[in-house]
Amino acid sequence: AYLESSVADVDVQVTLAVSGSDYGVCARLTDASNNLISIRSGASDYRIYKRVAGSFTQLGSTVAVTSANGDVMKFTVNGSSLTLYQNGVSKVAATDSFNNTATKHGLRSNADTTTRFDDFSITGIGGGGTDLTIQDATHAHSADSLTLTLGYTNLTIADATHGHAADN
Repeated sequence: AYLESSVADVDVQVTLAVSGSDYGVCARLTDASNNLISIRSGASDYRIYKRVAGSFTQLGSTVAVTSANGDVMKFTVNGSSLTLYQNGVSKVAATDSFNNTATKHGLRSNADTTTRFDDFSITGIGGGGTDLTIQDATHAHSADSLTLTLGYTNLTIADATHGHAADN
């Protein structure tokens, strides 16, 4: 799932309400086959990839991490500088100018039915654009779960409430 932000240089951040095994944050998407991805892969590591015409190339190193519910994952893309953070600490850094004018950013989950995201935001770096934040949203009905199919993956929103007030 992704949002158009009108800005290419951004911090894309999410809190992991429930940490699973294969999830991440996407940046500079043209489409599902052309984008940058920061991921927690398998049980214990962070990586950055670029996906060009559907083919993945790892950028930077693989870094072992321990993840827990409530962790904050942030992917900073600024010019050709790419940095993946966990709870404010830099974990993986790489340099690549692929798709550096693309302005769509979002979330990634690959065959992971456990992960739940919270407090997703896209914040422009160096001025320009508008910050986009999804946080504590309620409106006025309820649904047990909702699945959105966008591009190459499904995003499931469990126990969605709809209640007519939104904190942000």
